[in-house]
Amino acid sequence: AGEESWMVEPSQRMARLNPQARSGTVPHAGHLVPLDNPTGFLAAVRGFLEARGGTLAPRVRREVRNKLETGRKQLAARSR
Repeated sequence: AGEESWMVEPSQRMARLNPQARSGTVPHAGHLVPLDNPTGFLAAVRGFLEARGGTLAPRVRREVRNKLETGRKQLAARSR
């Protein structure tokens, strides 16, 4: 959840109830974490994957960054 999101407390509560769940917060983000802070979102996902022996392929990273940036621009254009 983004540190500014209303979902921080509920997600932490759910994680406490499920021993397999993981909860974390991304700084400088609200409810739309990937759009609010794409770099923080990717860092959180990368950390989650690496802790389990996986990786985020460079090609996938580039594609996700491009799509997130496009989404941010579209969201900014709508709010004008």
